[in-house]
Amino acid sequence: MKTKTTILVFILSLGINTKAQNLVTNGYFEIYSPCPTARSSPGNLQLNYATGWLTAASTPDYYNTCASIGTTVNVPYAHCGYQQDCCGGMGFAGGIMLDINSPNYDLEYIYTKLTDTLKVGHKYLASMYVSRADGFDYAITTIGMLFTDTAIVLPYPQSFINANPQVKNTTLLADTVNWLLVQDTISVGGNETYLTIGDFNTNATCGGMLVGGNGTYSNFAYYYIDGVSVYDITGSACNNYWDAGYNKYILIGDSVQLGAINTDNSIYTWVNSIGGNTYLSNNGNARPYSKPPITTTYYVTKICPNNNVFQDTVTVHVTNTAGLNKFANNLQVKVYPNPATNVVHIETKGITEITLCDLLGNKILTTNENEIDVSNINNGVYFIEVKTKGSISIQKIIIQH
Repeated sequence: MKTKTTILVFILSLGINTKAQNLVTNGYFEIYSPCPTARSSPGNLQLNYATGWLTAASTPDYYNTCASIGTTVNVPYAHCGYQQDCCGGMGFAGGIMLDINSPNYDLEYIYTKLTDTLKVGHKYLASMYVSRADGFDYAITTIGMLFTDTAIVLPYPQSFINANPQVKNTTLLADTVNWLLVQDTISVGGNETYLTIGDFNTNATCGGMLVGGNGTYSNFAYYYIDGVSVYDITGSACNNYWDAGYNKYILIGDSVQLGAINTDNSIYTWVNSIGGNTYLSNNGNARPYSKPPITTTYYVTKICPNNNVFQDTVTVHVTNTAGLNKFANNLQVKVYPNPATNVVHIETKGITEITLCDLLGNKILTTNENEIDVSNINNGVYFIEVKTKGSISIQKIIIQH
């Protein structure tokens, strides 16, 4: 299981490559002054309460466990959708990455000044974790990291930075449960001192897709941002920046990507906790896709070109219910309120069975009624499986007392 510092299990006699300093101050959004009290608004940019981070355009938000639940900027009970901190910490940022109704794109960006200027001829590993907020119905592909020699700050209400980021995601970021890694190695022109995060594409080129949410905001894509890092990996024959990733949660039949990119030509070997088929796309890849039928812990060994050896683990928790992607469009179901405090209402025709499961796949209750009493169920994220004759729908539900 990944923690903020990957555990070094065994190293041969050639020595240790210690991890250099992260050039991003407060990359995990833990440090604040003061604690956020509300979502940002013009004239009240609370993203700036996260030490080292500032608003580049519009009104991005800052979330932290220090905030009370009623402020809407609490972790994990954020207004834009329930989410735990990616890395076992207490804070993250968030912003709009798509507004399909806005000709001016209406996007939000955050930026920070690096602790050192990027240098010509150096190689850097730039990473961040993102998760789609499930209060919003759209997902996009192209969230990016832009490095510049001067800060880019747009006066409100200007809200689109037209640029070509050095790091840009290329796959649809639709997951609302897991934190997804956006990462790449870069070489720069030199003198880059500022990092800006957001979507630098237009509505037509961002890969926007209607994927569904809890219906709070139907025309937007909004993402949480955490775990931002930039490391100088110039000349590294082997480094310990790579790890297997944070634990994942999927529905049976779905898949999720593990690991990180291979920056130093290392060799990777994955095995699982139950033996036999690993249900990985490639047992020797640094970033395989995992599609196990049951909850599985993976053990991975990284052998560097200089024969240093690193090991790490990651667990994929599987909820034993029908795949979300397979059945998403077969049945129209309304589940409300979400988050729920006492009773959850389910509206659709011909209900035959409703099952409530936790993220680990444990069945909490089964009923054929269109109301579920959740007053005695612990706070957290759950899946509701709604069955009718020939159709299934899976809905994510938040219980918050």
